[in-house]
Amino acid sequence: ETKIITGSWAVEESLQLWDMTSGRLIENIIPQNRPTTLDGEFLYAVQYFDGDAGGNYVVAGGTGTGALEVINLREKM
Repeated sequence: ETKIITGSWAVEESLQLWDMTSGRLIENIIPQNRPTTLDGEFLYAVQYFDGDAGGNYVVAGGTGTGALEVINLREKM
């Protein structure tokens, strides 16, 4: 597939899935199991999880969440 995942140090919409062929945004990924009291997402790093051949999982971490998250892109959790 021609998808790329990006993470940015932003208050919201910091995790995005892009189509590399067209350069268009496919989706803003907003995990449904995050606390609602976050002052911002502020991601430092994101990458596809190496242990998932299907490309459904990403690992993301930053200062806003204060955690390392494993996120299922299909279920948004």
